[in-house]
Amino acid sequence: MATLLATTFCAAGTVLAIPAHAQSGGTSKTCGLDSGELGGNCFLEAPGFPGGRVVVNIDATGSHPTPIRWRVVNLQGGGPICEGSYRPSDGPLTATCDSLPPGTLSLDTARPPLESATIGLSW
Repeated sequence: MATLLATTFCAAGTVLAIPAHAQSGGTSKTCGLDSGELGGNCFLEAPGFPGGRVVVNIDATGSHPTPIRWRVVNLQGGGPICEGSYRPSDGPLTATCDSLPPGTLSLDTARPPLESATIGLSW
């Protein structure tokens, strides 16, 4: 399990690093060389979130040691509702955001150039 480098309280969300567990909805996406992208942000949209807890999963390749920010936004409710950072060199990240309002969520993060990342939101 990756070390969560920053715990941030945003809107109603609290971020905690925990193991993954069974989920009832969500989506994932891979960004990077296999998808024809060379660098930049990785963005995912997840409609139909019923509210409550969402699990954030990020698995980036490479040994990049610098912390990279990620954030979850409710596209129907405004700005970031949960955010943190990870280092690809630490391995995959699993974090949770609790007490979130329902709506369409997005997850975005940067990734190191010429690397790939798989990101996901589940509930």
